[in-house]
Amino acid sequence: METPNDREVAEFFLLGCGCGLTETADVVAWADDLIQKREKPAQWLLELSLSTGKAPHALVELLREVPGEAKPFLPIRMLLARMRDAFALGKASGSGLAHTLLTMAIDKVLPPEMETDAYVAHDRYELVAEGYCTKEEADAELREILARHAASNVFAPRGAA
Repeated sequence: METPNDREVAEFFLLGCGCGLTETADVVAWADDLIQKREKPAQWLLELSLSTGKAPHALVELLREVPGEAKPFLPIRMLLARMRDAFALGKASGSGLAHTLLTMAIDKVLPPEMETDAYVAHDRYELVAEGYCTKEEADAELREILARHAASNVFAPRGAA
């Protein structure tokens, strides 16, 4: 996978902030890194770098101003990689991630080929609650789903595994 462009990373952060897998510090670290690498950083980049302490809606507005176009579903696949890594490190619960995936499927945010898997993951944790399968089985299914659909770790912003 090639390195994502600025718009794709901004979309990744918008999605990640919306489901609690990224935070302002991640965005600031990304912006600071780009500022160091660019001869003449754009105004939007400087504003993102200074976004510590801003209200969440202000950060969202700044991220929406990042120019460019994102490849379809690449930011989602980047977020799935973040989910996979957070789950592997014990920083996110399987049932919580399965619920997030279900919400994304209902909202038509996921690639169409992943919608069924989102329902399967969520249903598997429902079966755990009802005593029809084990948490370990549900966790294994979720790991497999995330591994199948996640982007590679070419872009690993601050806080990633």
